[in-house]
Amino acid sequence: MKIKYEEIREILFKNDFQGNSLVIDGISGSGKTTLAQEKYRHMIESQKIKSEEILIFVMNLNQIIAWRRNISFNFCGQCKIKTYANFVKEEIIKYWPIIEKSCKLIGKSEIRPEFVNYDTSKYMMKMLIDYYRKRKGYFLDVTVESKKMAGIFVSNMSQAACSLIDMDKIGHRLYNSLKLKKNVNAQNFDKMDEVIMHYAKSFLNSGTIDIAMAIQLYNKYLLKDEGYLKKLRNIKYVLVDDMDEMCAAELNLVEVISKNAHRCYFFSNMEAGFCNSNGSDIDFIKKSKFFNGKLINLEEHFLCSSEFCHILESPNKFKYSDNIYTDIGASLRSEMIEKIGDKLKELIDDGTSPEDIAIICPINDFVLSYELQSRFKDAPFEINNLGKKNKLMDNAYVHCIMMIICMCIEDIEYDFTMDDYRKFFSTLLVTDAKTSWILSNEVVNFRKLGDLTDTQKNIMGDERASKYNYIVNWIRNCSKNIRSDSIDMPELIRLIFLNIMIELPDSRENISICENLGELADRFINTLDKFKTIDNPSQKFVDFAINEAESFCSFRDIENMYFEKKGIILSSASNFLTSNMKSSVQIWTDVTSNLWSPRNIKKFSNDCVLKKSWNENVVYTEEIETRNRKKNLYSVAKALLRKCSGRIYLYGSEYSEMGYEQNGGYMDI
Repeated sequence: MKIKYEEIREILFKNDFQGNSLVIDGISGSGKTTLAQEKYRHMIESQKIKSEEILIFVMNLNQIIAWRRNISFNFCGQCKIKTYANFVKEEIIKYWPIIEKSCKLIGKSEIRPEFVNYDTSKYMMKMLIDYYRKRKGYFLDVTVESKKMAGIFVSNMSQAACSLIDMDKIGHRLYNSLKLKKNVNAQNFDKMDEVIMHYAKSFLNSGTIDIAMAIQLYNKYLLKDEGYLKKLRNIKYVLVDDMDEMCAAELNLVEVISKNAHRCYFFSNMEAGFCNSNGSDIDFIKKSKFFNGKLINLEEHFLCSSEFCHILESPNKFKYSDNIYTDIGASLRSEMIEKIGDKLKELIDDGTSPEDIAIICPINDFVLSYELQSRFKDAPFEINNLGKKNKLMDNAYVHCIMMIICMCIEDIEYDFTMDDYRKFFSTLLVTDAKTSWILSNEVVNFRKLGDLTDTQKNIMGDERASKYNYIVNWIRNCSKNIRSDSIDMPELIRLIFLNIMIELPDSRENISICENLGELADRFINTLDKFKTIDNPSQKFVDFAINEAESFCSFRDIENMYFEKKGIILSSASNFLTSNMKSSVQIWTDVTSNLWSPRNIKKFSNDCVLKKSWNENVVYTEEIETRNRKKNLYSVAKALLRKCSGRIYLYGSEYSEMGYEQNGGYMDI
């Protein structure tokens, strides 16, 4: 049945329903999250329920931030707003002795496990794949580079863990789903399982785990331990925001808690479910016991314009809408980007507030971001790229520290370019590009910095020449100390910052970044030290930091990016839709591109097949693939429409950035 917001609010507050669970289903913008937050506040303030007895599950960190910003009120106690992954990680650390006692594969007695983040796990998987390729001749017929394969394998592990699928069955499951089995090397799928299991066993043997292994250990050991299950009974209430994006493992946990809980409240949008890569499984959710209980449908919407609501009821009205402008006539993508820039200027000049505009792309679009930020660099507003992920080395301070490390430690091999040295001198000597180039070309000799000539001193000036000589002498003295093994990597990073960079103009803003770099070095090297077969961890850390590691993003940075920076939003569709954002004007880019609905069938992966609801004996055909991609397109399009209260502008081009003809199905739906 469909009822209004205020009626549902009353049912929620009075617990006026049978059983101990309630599912409230509503479209995007119908007020589900607001209802959940009001219910939480009412439970604590009016019902006097202890906050420690209430567990709230949200989908991602952005939603944790949004929740905490919207429920600030006076109460004592722990506020348990978690993602499933964070909850599992905390429980694993807290109850590690139970797991260590039960799991025979754990070979090292530790007070707590060493967790590795995604970047580190991908790097270590890459090292393992390289080993199997070079030493055992695995995957020689596969053209995919090891780095990309590592990302696929780690992602598969996470998908399998979230779907409660054994990790040694991943390859078997993927191979079974293939229609044209004769066209692939079946042994490669067995080898993938072998590599994944080697990775998992060697991690456990050293007392190290990643999040996929944590989820598997949690479900295999903690959720089957009577002592731990008694602890879970302290949770009396569960609220789940975005039930549609739950994975099977998370749903299983809530079912376990619900056996002894007083009430479970779910807020879902069964029209959505477009986060396949996060392990969401709507088909599995719909079969859960909670959907057999009380289910209420929200009737209203609060973000979508009435015209767009009519379009959603009658899609054929889309092309006749006065509030939808379509321009897919550009031949080249550069033309499309130029048109988008012109439209932005027009909108701003006509009085549209920048913070009311959202540019929605099929994927994180760094080319578009760069072009628009360059064009509007002097404008009184910002273009906030929500999907921007910088490399760690993009930070000038990190860049300099890593170069100094390589100069100080002779055992570390790394080839920096003259441009790297130019940036190095520009940052440390606060000098112009010309002087930096002169130094790069004249004083660098086989990675060592030479002494200045009188001519070079005159070009630089006394102050900069003195600073240069100080840096060179410090590096030489430090190199001697390192040869005597008196300095470790985290200590070296700290000393570089304090002795060379502390007086630079932006040093205060970069203190936390350098501290984080030291902590990363400590964790990374300590982790590799546990694997006795891995040599020269310091060299590996330098390779990782320079080539693989992404920039540090603090809780405060994310909060600032999503909720405090006022400007135009540039985001992928999935980032925008999972960030509780809204806009009055949307600009959809590349609507002729297939990137709006990428294929699920890829080399060594298929998100749909690695779901709990998938029958592993069924072949995943092109018909199923087409149906799933079309369904996903509809979900994304509907959700975006429901988050727009004004106008929508659609842009596309005949050819992609790489020169390929585009014929994506987004416009067709």
